[in-house]
Amino acid sequence: MKPKTLIGLAAITVVVTVAAVVAVQQRESAIRPQAGGGPLFVDLGDKINAVAKIAITTADGGFTIARDGDTWGVVEKSGYPALFDKVKATILGLAEMRGLATKTDDAARYAEIGLADPGAEEGAARRLALLDDGGAELAAILLGDSGRGGGNRIYVRRPDDPQSWLAAADLDIGASALDWIDRTVLRITHDRVNRVVITQPDGGALIVGRKDRAEPRFSIADIPDGMKVSSASMINGLGGAIGFVTAEDVIAAADLPAAEEGATTARFETFDGLVVTVSSTTHDGALWAQIEAAFDPAIVVSEESSTAGEGEGEGEGEGEGAAVAKTEPETDPAAAASAEAEALNARHAGWAYALQEYTGEQMTRALADLIEEDVPEQPEDGAAPAE
Repeated sequence: MKPKTLIGLAAITVVVTVAAVVAVQQRESAIRPQAGGGPLFVDLGDKINAVAKIAITTADGGFTIARDGDTWGVVEKSGYPALFDKVKATILGLAEMRGLATKTDDAARYAEIGLADPGAEEGAARRLALLDDGGAELAAILLGDSGRGGGNRIYVRRPDDPQSWLAAADLDIGASALDWIDRTVLRITHDRVNRVVITQPDGGALIVGRKDRAEPRFSIADIPDGMKVSSASMINGLGGAIGFVTAEDVIAAADLPAAEEGATTARFETFDGLVVTVSSTTHDGALWAQIEAAFDPAIVVSEESSTAGEGEGEGEGEGEGAAVAKTEPETDPAAAASAEAEALNARHAGWAYALQEYTGEQMTRALADLIEEDVPEQPEDGAAPAE
């Protein structure tokens, strides 16, 4: 073989060797960064649109957030809509996770930083995985304890890699499926509510209301003879019963078991015509509610009629005490209430919510809960009876 040929082969060998080393380094860098910086998943940013499921495993089990077309839902909650911002933040948070420093690779010490397997009795990690629509994992990580120093530092470990890391990641995956949904199901402020009618399964009804917007307190419509109000605060509280309703759980209404007894309905009417009806039934000791909304133009009370008579007899013309002309609102309250009813139905149709205990009590009040026998006060010895 000629010398020039040998030199050529040596050069080719060197090139091939260098290329192989570079390829190995690239594969290693795709798995983990060098100590002190770099993303843990260098290629994940290019696969974000392929993510179809987010699977989370915890010591208590696990749950899955799945994409269906353009929406995301919680599989274990009958596909109830998930918070899109949380879905987006989780996917991007994993794609942008950076390794700050290598930590232990000794499995016996994983529990010390919360990176033991999710099923471990102590120091269990939470497993986060992103999957495509075929079920293949695009990325997976075990999340442990928070690191010192703040700045979203957390101990992490890849499931197939003994090396653990202190990483920087903006992730908040929660501990249960309920952390992925909007649990605030109703927020109708007390000042809007005009009338509340609660009907029991046996047909008995409790009706409370107020004269107009200026009246801060609610009163019972018809108090039976010989009875009186036992708690004015409880009556007034009914007007705020839908002010902030939070669900303890959610299920598809079709999956609710048969009711233990008939439904109790609470109908809330607002001055601007919104009607919200909450139908509640008891199952295994929990009160489950279904929500329906409507717009009723017949119950609309304008602000002008609510304040009619204010300032009457206090003077005329432009002098002191004259009525002040009101500026017409930019938005028609009735139109807004009608749109609100449509939005509430779009969100709540087909779903049932487990109510918090206090809210459940408010939604199922009976007339007997708010009145008592009106017994005249007995005069003290020697005192004349009160007239």
